[in-house]
Amino acid sequence: MRSTVLKQLIAVALFSSTSGLLFAQSLPRILHDPLLELGYEQAKIRFEPLPLQAIAGCDTLSDNEYSVGVHFVFAKASDNAGRIFYLLHGYEIRNNPEPPHSPKYSTGGHGLIVMVRGPECLIIDNDARETFRNPVFNDEYPQDIHQRLAIDFAARLSSAFGGKEKLRAQILKQRVDLDTLPNELRHTFRDLRLPK
Repeated sequence: MRSTVLKQLIAVALFSSTSGLLFAQSLPRILHDPLLELGYEQAKIRFEPLPLQAIAGCDTLSDNEYSVGVHFVFAKASDNAGRIFYLLHGYEIRNNPEPPHSPKYSTGGHGLIVMVRGPECLIIDNDARETFRNPVFNDEYPQDIHQRLAIDFAARLSSAFGGKEKLRAQILKQRVDLDTLPNELRHTFRDLRLPK
């Protein structure tokens, strides 16, 4: 009798653990860059993770009881005043999503531009794509930083995809029209354009 009960308990435990695995959500497999919206497999194409110490003073980006942010650096530029500007994108891991069957991972948005100087952290814009389409330059976000972010974005994208030719192939495959990009991006990707 004991062995029958023990077998039933083992069967229930195994079923519970395997059914839990069936309902568990895996990490997002396909992510997109914030400006061109090129899709890429996270397991194959990698971007530098944002160092946690870089955003230590950034309450908006800090993990909390509800979510954990996973941020990747798509561009980085600095100035003589010691400010570091980041173009970031990634995904959010929700702790205990509500309602219970809501997605655990959120990959939406179009990136953000953040300025960090020591403990100071300022979100310049939480829609990087819009910042590149309609930039507003001021002391907090100068034009030269904007241009350097565009240049670094192109370089990092090219490097992550395995070089300019592989990036060009993905741009063609995913039908990104480089001629419709904002000026700074169009300029930085000019050597990837194909004649029409």
